Amino acid sequence: MKFDALLLDFGGVISRTLFECHAEIEGYFGLRRGSLRWRGPLDPASDELWRALSEGKIVGWVQGRSEFGPRALGNRSILADPRSMGVKERINAEVKFREEFRPFAPSILHEYGDEYFEHYQFSPYMERTLRFKESVKAKVPGVVHVDGTGRLQSVTRKINPRYYNLIKAFHDITGVPVVLNTSFNVMGKPIIHSVEDAVGVFQTSGLDLLVIENTVFVKDPKYQLATRKIRREEAVLA
Repeated sequence: MKFDALLLDFGGVISRTLFECHAEIEGYFGLRRGSLRWRGPLDPASDELWRALSEGKIVGWVQGRSEFGPRALGNRSILADPRSMGVKERINAEVKFREEFRPFAPSILHEYGDEYFEHYQFSPYMERTLRFKESVKAKVPGVVHVDGTGRLQSVTRKINPRYYNLIKAFHDITGVPVVLNTSFNVMGKPIIHSVEDAVGVFQTSGLDLLVIENTVFVKDPKYQLATRKIRREEAVLA
């Protein structure tokens, strides 16, 4: 069974479609019934998702059409709270499966750019690396590279309103107008495109939530525990 068409153009039916077929997705991947739970539709006015981010959850975020190019800009992204000192190590080890020194990008509300970066310049495509101001480094250690810089993405409501609203809601809760953003993939693989891609990474990595358009999926807690046990055993064997 193929689900690629669901991600080509969401329109207004993606939540209903996913609600109807998520059990079939479980079957496609050979998952135990109920291991992929549907929680939705997501109410943009609710703080459930933003609060999950602020509590340290790592979120797979799939919205609208795919970006074109080497950077994930809020449509096919993995998102996390940048205030955590250990979030880089956790994502590299449990989600991306890559070297621990690899940095992650800060997505920042454009209007707060001058507060966080020296000589701030508008950077909507993550094309610039700027130096964080000393006064804010301790606020967002998860996105500050060892040399004190960040390859930032400036986010505006005009360019990406849904992503902007997510970061704004996170800012309202935490006082920090920044989220950690990295591409939705694992090392050596391209950025996800289809529902199959998204669910595959979600079920085989340390992601806590998967959000496709306005539908939220969570893992069965027993499945999460089993997955973590397997990863620990593999690490010991390695």
